[in-house]
Amino acid sequence: IAYGGESFILTGIGEIIEEPFVDDSGEAFEAFRRTSKNFIKAKWLFRGPEDIQDFELPGNKSRGFAGWRNTIGELNQGQIEAFISYCKRKGFRVSEQNGSHNRQAKRYALVPVGADWTDNRQVLGFVNHLKTADDESGRPTFQSTPVLDLVLRASADQDNPYFIILDEMNLSHVERYFSDFLSAMESGEPVPVHSEDGALPTSSGHEIPPQIVIPPNLFVVGTVNVDETTYMFSPKVLDRANVLEFRVEHDDLDNFLQTHAQSETLPKNSGGILPAPAGTAEAFLELSLRARGVLQHTGTALEPLATPPDIDRIKETLLDFFRVLQKAGFEFAYRTANEVMRYARVSYALKSAEDNWDWQQVMDAQILQKLLPRLHGSRRRIEPTLVALAKLCEGGEVVDALKAFEKDGSAVTDYQGSPDGWQEKKYKMSWRKLAEMIETVRRDQFVSFIQ
Repeated sequence: IAYGGESFILTGIGEIIEEPFVDDSGEAFEAFRRTSKNFIKAKWLFRGPEDIQDFELPGNKSRGFAGWRNTIGELNQGQIEAFISYCKRKGFRVSEQNGSHNRQAKRYALVPVGADWTDNRQVLGFVNHLKTADDESGRPTFQSTPVLDLVLRASADQDNPYFIILDEMNLSHVERYFSDFLSAMESGEPVPVHSEDGALPTSSGHEIPPQIVIPPNLFVVGTVNVDETTYMFSPKVLDRANVLEFRVEHDDLDNFLQTHAQSETLPKNSGGILPAPAGTAEAFLELSLRARGVLQHTGTALEPLATPPDIDRIKETLLDFFRVLQKAGFEFAYRTANEVMRYARVSYALKSAEDNWDWQQVMDAQILQKLLPRLHGSRRRIEPTLVALAKLCEGGEVVDALKAFEKDGSAVTDYQGSPDGWQEKKYKMSWRKLAEMIETVRRDQFVSFIQ
């Protein structure tokens, strides 16, 4: 824990915080003592300096420390996090490290979505008027959620990225339980949490204000399965996301079976995923802030991402696809265009020095992830659109692609595209998906991107 130019080490953070080693004459500790005393009041019992011990500080500088035994009481994880957040707001720099005596809070929340989520209470919590605060204020308590707890942790630690993972997020209508987040992501306005006067306490020790701001270091990921128990996404949701469709090819399954042939059960981490190298999380967050043009929480402006050399070709291609989609009533707007450009800049920033940046590969990914997911409908409505887009993905001119909308319908009925030849196309992944959708709509008379 650092304050000004001094620092000290607090060990044993758990159910009871005890034996923190501090410099008994340092101003940093005195400031920390005053701050902590204001926060937890009478729970701090200072018993005076004990044995003098040597403690090694970062940078291999060893100096004498006096051990102070402080009993904070049995604080749970949420109360400790609230205390750390309070210290940070007061100007302390708190570094949490892994070790036998230190705790590192998770920077993600895996949230299983229920089929009964019809409002935002499962996301943002609610006021519990049946339970009052432990103090004499008589305030009602607030029933928090893993999502809200993570938002508060992310707001208090904006040097690291935090992730909300909504598992099976389409078991309920996303617009019903997540509409506040969708609006705040776009506008940057605070999200209303409750209408009481002042902050409300939670059982985990947080103080919940009437409204919260979604911090820029918070990211949302959702997993989706499609069957008779799930719901489709509206354009409002799809416009704010990149839709990643995971495929299992024959070679992938064969390799999996060969690798794990001796295992009686599937390994928990069958993908062989290893922890990311040190600094990856910080680099990811910095890249994200640069891509969005967001200031750091310290107010420092980051250098914007460089413009790729073939960005004009992406713009021209995007306008061609807009013409086709507009003809069919599936046109996109400024948000989608801006996010495609942002994706291109991020892709260019991530390429290694020896790699050539392929603008067609980038455009292929964005056609598949941003433009096609909104497509759905009956054969009469959607087939001309699918054929026109498939012609564009083959590398054809937009004038030829628009012939699919002519009244005689010959351009549509004459089109024969088999998914087997997808590797030879200009935008091969997008064309493959379109060819599959054309086959499906001709067979079933209806198709959607997510099947």
